[in-house]
Amino acid sequence: MNKYILVPSILALMVVLATASMNTVNTASSQGTVVKCMDITTPGYYYLSSNITGVEEGKERCIGIFANNVVLDGKGFSLNGEGGFGLLIKAVNVTVGNITISGYDIGVRLNGGSSDNTLVSVNVLNNMIGIQLVESNHNTLAYITASNNEYGVQLNSSKNNTITNSLIINNEADGIQLGLTSYNVYSSYNTIVNTTVSNNKNAGINLLDSTYYLNVVNTTLSNNNYGLYIKNSGYNTVVDSIIVSNNYGVVLDAATKNTFYNNFFNNTYSNVIIYGGSNTWSMAKTPGRNIIGGGYIGGNYWTNPKGGDFSDTCRDNNNDGLCDEPYVIDENNVDYYPLKIIHEVSTQTTSPTPKPTVTQTTTSSATTEGTRTTPTTHTTTQTPITSPSTTLETTTQGQDSTIRLVIGVIFVIGGLILLLFPRLRRK
Repeated sequence: MNKYILVPSILALMVVLATASMNTVNTASSQGTVVKCMDITTPGYYYLSSNITGVEEGKERCIGIFANNVVLDGKGFSLNGEGGFGLLIKAVNVTVGNITISGYDIGVRLNGGSSDNTLVSVNVLNNMIGIQLVESNHNTLAYITASNNEYGVQLNSSKNNTITNSLIINNEADGIQLGLTSYNVYSSYNTIVNTTVSNNKNAGINLLDSTYYLNVVNTTLSNNNYGLYIKNSGYNTVVDSIIVSNNYGVVLDAATKNTFYNNFFNNTYSNVIIYGGSNTWSMAKTPGRNIIGGGYIGGNYWTNPKGGDFSDTCRDNNNDGLCDEPYVIDENNVDYYPLKIIHEVSTQTTSPTPKPTVTQTTTSSATTEGTRTTPTTHTTTQTPITSPSTTLETTTQGQDSTIRLVIGVIFVIGGLILLLFPRLRRK
């Protein structure tokens, strides 16, 4: 074949291949600005450039995400509605962050089958339900603020989800509610950690029928009507937490085989109300820093606003920081190692109400002491993640790099061809 025909053919073929490569990248993943209510059906990175109001025409949602591997960065902007869904997700591996959603029936809903999604630094305000998970598993809600909704967060028939470092406050009914749908799929193996649930008019955390294996760790439940309400549910654990200034600390309604230890109780009318059921209120005496700063972990610290509950009045003759006698709530509910503050010799006749040290059992920030980890101090200050896009734009950046590489290869090969065939430079 004549080389003057061959060379242009090669160049044309390379352009076609490059174009095909770029088209493949762009169809596999997209990016774009979201300027109005819309559905996202292609993987990629998307971001808001302004506040958006209402719902998409003909639909009951503002933004729907129906593709896997999507990042939606709110960039600090908001979705504002008057009903419907603010954000509806039915997908896998979606991350939503830096956004405020208000005025909808449901601010954010993860629909059945949605899993491995992350909501980070999402504010849901003045909705009927702030965030709702329905038959959705293995999702993470981090640095969430759910305030002034009817319900802050609902987990319905959802498993293995985590709520962490969040603020659930001032909601009209429950702060966090867990239950099941009509399909009798239980909510189980969920975790609430390092979270403040406060000033909710009904329950801080409400476990409805058939909620199992919830772990509440290093969490503050305060100024709710009920700090924690558990009904017809079992095998749930509350540890290293502060349950204070609620009207009623914990209510167990036909709830059994739940476990509570190393918690600080100080509530207005009652720390515990039990309507049937046998539960565990302590672990074996174990060396380690407890919730009031003592040297052993065992049961819970029991006080009240007047300073006259069991931990205030019990004896501790060996000064190990544990009461010498168990605290019998009823015959089926006994704290065998109630905590006791060890006081230095003092002329005071009345001990001040102790300030609890809330602890955390995550090994990433704790040091080992004895057979347990020494928890670190928990604060209620919100620490929002400022830009999930810094770690999640890599997909888009990778696409751009691929395109630049292909174009660079074209120019290099084209230059080599012109060097090898100098006649091409002649006019």
